[in-house]
This record gives sequence, structure tokens and C-alpha cells, in this order.
Amino acid sequence: MTCSRCGRCCSGELIVEADALDVIREPKIAYFGILMNKGLKKGETLPPEEWTWTLACGTPCPLLLPAQSGRPASCAIYETRPAACVVFFPGEPRCAHPVFVTDEQASLAVRQRISLIVAAAEGEKARRKKP
Repeated sequence: MTCSRCGRCCSGELIVEADALDVIREPKIAYFGILMNKGLKKGETLPPEEWTWTLACGTPCPLLLPAQSGRPASCAIYETRPAACVVFFPGEPRCAHPVFVTDEQASLAVRQRISLIVAAAEGEKARRKKP
């Protein structure tokens, strides 16, 4: 299914978090996101590689460019968006009815998507080899 680019996935109904690897790939995340200190007591710190930024949680992602004048909604950092956004696929149940997912579910979705991509690439390679 293709994306209708309605922007609902980034509208704040889902929690969108990014980690240090996401920020290394796209520094705008650190600028626009909220640095979280999950589970820390006052005075405790985490090493930078364990930092987490929240982009959307009850409010639209600050990197969502809303639909305007016939232009569909879009992501200002689509090519370098966080991994949490990469695993969100158009047409899946969360698209119409957003729900919160665990890291394990997101990881499984990424592995399944990679498997599909690899299988498609292998099929194309085999197709090209045939005389």
C-alpha cells in the first residue's frame, strides 16, 4: 500500500523517540527533540550513547511539514528519519489506528522488512541470470 501522506503517523498519537545513532545520522533530531533522562535519579547521568530524544508524544513531531496548498504532509528529514519512523509502514494497522509498540516489536518489524527487501533483491538477481 502506498502512503497517502496524511501526516497522522507524526501527529503525536504515537510516541516517536530517537537514540544516539539516529542523532549522529541526523543532528536536527537533537535540536528539535526533547532530551529524556528515563529512569534517572537526580544527579545521575547517562553516557551520550544511551541518550534518548522524544520527537512526538501527544504533540506533532516538530519535523512534520503539514499539508498545505495542495502539498501533502511530509517529513523534513525523511531520508535520515529515526529508526522508529523507518519501521512504520503505510497501510499497517497503526497507520489508521495508531498504537504504541515496544522496542521488540519495532525490531521484529525492521527484521521482517529487511528480509522482504533481501528476498526481492535475490529474486531480481535470479531473474536477470535467466537467459
